[in-house]
Amino acid sequence: MFVTLLVHALQHRHGLSPAASYAVAAGAAVAVDYSVDMALKRIMVVPPSERVPGLLATIRSFFVGQEHGVLRSVQLVHRGLSAKVVEFSVNYGVMGFTSVYTYAALRRLMGDELDNGK
Repeated sequence: MFVTLLVHALQHRHGLSPAASYAVAAGAAVAVDYSVDMALKRIMVVPPSERVPGLLATIRSFFVGQEHGVLRSVQLVHRGLSAKVVEFSVNYGVMGFTSVYTYAALRRLMGDELDNGK
């Protein structure tokens, strides 16, 4: 929902192309979700014989009680963020770019049926 609303706002309020709006929205979604994604990955590697910590407790453990301070903890936890943002931005940017041509081709084939949902 977040990405859909952001794509819509970027296209209609800020005049970005579909390719640019998809790329920005994908990058934003990755940035927002990164800590949760890292926590889930950490939870999934817990051996079956051990107690699995909760999601919030795992996220909190990234930042609280670390010997090198909160800012360094944020830097360490998010060290792969830039590569992941670029990966998803390029992927979804290409998707946004091709969606324009796909929609145009479908509209040519189907005419008004595509817009009216028939």
